[in-house]
Amino acid sequence: KRIGIENFSSQAERTPKGSIFTKPEECDAYDPFHLVQKLPKEMWPHLYFDCGTEDRLISSNLAFMKVLTDNKIPFTFAQSPGGHVPSYWAREVGNSMAAQYAAIKKQLASLKIETPLKTR
Repeated sequence: KRIGIENFSSQAERTPKGSIFTKPEECDAYDPFHLVQKLPKEMWPHLYFDCGTEDRLISSNLAFMKVLTDNKIPFTFAQSPGGHVPSYWAREVGNSMAAQYAAIKKQLASLKIETPLKTR
């Protein structure tokens, strides 16, 4: 199914390295449930994810949250009413961007690098 985004519409374009996985090992190499347990603690990025409570992916998000919690991996998770639809994403994108900006700013400060953007 095409989703109407240039260079991101086909399954091949949305798959790492531009090809569809054919073996379980290929899937595992990009599976966040596996990756977070393999990555050394000092390499963990800030993890932020959110999901609508009516989204068909809510159970997967909650399962991922459990893996993170069980492995003591820091993260931010938010959920609010809505499904896997553009109106949910439009409403929540500002929260996601604010969380990521704060995480990046904190990381840059720890590296003693000034951020070029000023917050209002």
